[in-house]
Amino acid sequence: MCSPFCSPFKEAEKAVKAATNALRDYRNSQQEQHLTTAIIHYHHAYETSNEKHNQYPDIIINYTALLNKQDRLSGGNYNLEQVIQLLEEARMVMENRPSPTEKYGVLLNILGQVYLDRYRISKTSEALASATKMFEQARSQNRSSPVSLDYASSLIGSASVIRTACELQPPAATDVEQLNAAITLLKTAQVQSDVEIQEECCRHLASVYDLLHKRTRNPRDLDFSIDYHTRILYMLHPQSLNRAPALLDLAKRHLERHTLPNAHPDLVAAQRYRDEAQNLVGQGPEAEELEKKIGVLTRKMEKLKSSGDALASRQGQMLPLPADSFSQPGTLQIDWNRSSEQVFLPSHQKPQTGTTEVE
Repeated sequence: MCSPFCSPFKEAEKAVKAATNALRDYRNSQQEQHLTTAIIHYHHAYETSNEKHNQYPDIIINYTALLNKQDRLSGGNYNLEQVIQLLEEARMVMENRPSPTEKYGVLLNILGQVYLDRYRISKTSEALASATKMFEQARSQNRSSPVSLDYASSLIGSASVIRTACELQPPAATDVEQLNAAITLLKTAQVQSDVEIQEECCRHLASVYDLLHKRTRNPRDLDFSIDYHTRILYMLHPQSLNRAPALLDLAKRHLERHTLPNAHPDLVAAQRYRDEAQNLVGQGPEAEELEKKIGVLTRKMEKLKSSGDALASRQGQMLPLPADSFSQPGTLQIDWNRSSEQVFLPSHQKPQTGTTEVE
């Protein structure tokens, strides 16, 4: 029998501690059985807790994070609907309390992301509306100056919703305006100096400019896209498993720019990035899919060469992978929003000073 000072949720708290230990083992070993064990313990913590427990929303947030991790590792979305149901339960618990904690904004960001995942699968207007609403509420909840981590995540989430909607829906007259709004959100988020936030901003900006170029066919948008794809490459550790996909993305954009009237040695650059990606592809996840993409890219290159494109006049212009610049000669230079101390950047790159806050 519990004493008057004993927590009625002792079993749940014990399960959380066991899950924490399993997660530590998973981080050290990367063996999935430890992740599975942590999920089992968090499930038990959830089952032995309820809305009266102060830590109940935190248990749900951590439990669903592990379910999401399990889905990412498996390449499926088997837990998605369960995750949404659990997070909505946590949201109701938080909203019924006298004053939401700072975790409320974190929860809204996570809910926005899982609704966006549902939209990517279902492509329904209801899922899109839910994702949009959650990120708008998160931005309102997390709004801060200077930009906090949670507010930056909310801004990135809203931009991701805009880009995904423009990508999955038929082209519309409002796409360009919407995509430029997404760019404004992402550049506001870049004020936050966290390295992971910076990497996310660059990834999304590269994707937005890719799509903007498809809509406008403005070569400046492709220049921006290449600049941001290059920055992503520089952020990655030389042994990162994401390096091969990043190299392939950059090679594709250089090959696309090669077909435009310009003075850039883009075909040579595309070949060099493609070759490095080929050397690394066996080291990362989804190697078979990457091999297929490299094959498609190689066939496009061979078609260009066999058609007698401008490669002959550019032979001898072997472009090395850039060692001291984030742009190929002639591309647009874009200021960074962080200092050189936070990532290994050339000393001549300066952080951006002027920013626009977005509601």
